[in-house]
Amino acid sequence: MTEMLKIKKYMYRDDFILRKVEKKSVLHLGCIGETDSPLELKVKKASYLLHQKLEQVASEVFGIDIDSEAVKLYTQKLGKKI
Repeated sequence: MTEMLKIKKYMYRDDFILRKVEKKSVLHLGCIGETDSPLELKVKKASYLLHQKLEQVASEVFGIDIDSEAVKLYTQKLGKKI
């Protein structure tokens, strides 16, 4: 017989992560996000994604993403390094 787990509270993923990384160095894998979206949409939404939030609370943030074109466009359009 399996026991059911009871959820005591819900926590938004970003809030949880941001609390854990405050004032720490962070390596953010998959930093561009929006995996299935067109390139322009990825960059357009970048300012709302987790990577931008990490930059506000962590002491330093390094991002890595498999989509090299999105990384290039991100750094050109937003003037930020990943």
